[in-house]
Amino acid sequence: MQKLDRAIQKEAEKLKCIQAYMDREAKRQSKKVKEMQRVEELKEIKREVQTEVANVKNVFHNKINTYTKDTERMKLDKMKKLTE
Repeated sequence: MQKLDRAIQKEAEKLKCIQAYMDREAKRQSKKVKEMQRVEELKEIKREVQTEVANVKNVFHNKINTYTKDTERMKLDKMKKLTE
């Protein structure tokens, strides 16, 4: 009878160890999934920021070009007036 009790106790301890291992693995897997989600989120944010930066640069360069053309046009008009 004592041998049976010991065997049951050993099996119960094994079961506890297996359950603890399964819990640790579930936590690790959960951490991996969360990390992968964070990485994907950061990649998406990076893409959005790069797109916005490109748009701002484009607008800035367009405005600079427009101002440069307007300045040149105004200089030419002034020169025409002065030469008349």
